[in-house]
Amino acid sequence: PGQEPYLPAHSFLYLDERAPNVGEQVYIVGHPNYAAWTYTLDIVSNALRLVKFFGEPRKFFQHQTPVFEGNSGGPVISMNGKLVGVVSLYTHGIGHLNYSVHLDEVKEFLERE
Repeated sequence: PGQEPYLPAHSFLYLDERAPNVGEQVYIVGHPNYAAWTYTLDIVSNALRLVKFFGEPRKFFQHQTPVFEGNSGGPVISMNGKLVGVVSLYTHGIGHLNYSVHLDEVKEFLERE
């Protein structure tokens, strides 16, 4: 129920071997402002940012394409079709300052689970 007809019931993405570098293109998939299924080409503007998240510094990377409510939790996909991050934070009133959880953090989380 509610599943898009063209997506298999158990779709998944493979993890990329490495995180993206500055200047690399990535794709952002999500539902900005609750619009269904947007697919946006983006550029990484900082490959590693340490951001205090719940008191501890966590690895994020910064990208240029604005993200909005509804994008959070969406995948960031490399040009070879693999997961390199998860959309997480955007700044109010400052365009092009958007952050996604770094691939290292994703891998660390999956290893703990």
